[in-house]
Amino acid sequence: MSMKDKTTSVIQGDALEVPPVGYHANVRRDIVPLIPPGVNRLLDVGCGEGTTAQWLLQQGLCREAFGIEREASPASTAASLLDEVKSGDLESMNLAEWHESMDLILTLDVLEHLLDPWAAVRKLKACLRPGGSIIASIPNVRHRTVSLPLLLR
Repeated sequence: MSMKDKTTSVIQGDALEVPPVGYHANVRRDIVPLIPPGVNRLLDVGCGEGTTAQWLLQQGLCREAFGIEREASPASTAASLLDEVKSGDLESMNLAEWHESMDLILTLDVLEHLLDPWAAVRKLKACLRPGGSIIASIPNVRHRTVSLPLLLR
């Protein structure tokens, strides 16, 4: 698929915090052992600049990659790398077009930022094909690198 064939849906969202420089470009190679075989369609929620999903495409671990990113600037970058990117608030976003179409959904350090993470997981589950999987990572709030900044703010 050429870059001209890529599509982007843009729904403007408000940023609550400014992440550190380079944050949206991190590649999460640590999830590779968790990826089931035969992933055709991948949805990366909180995809940043799309680098993790792009890397998974390059490694042949999926055939198509889609993303959702709250921040407009990284979403724009991701749109140039992935098959489709929606920019905006997941919790208010309409995902009907992806109903039962994804083999794998990634929520890597995303759920803890949502108002109702369980409602978001139910919404994302509707995007999974039967037998599909969700891989989630959630920071350990008991770890000093997470709890100390929370206490000191």
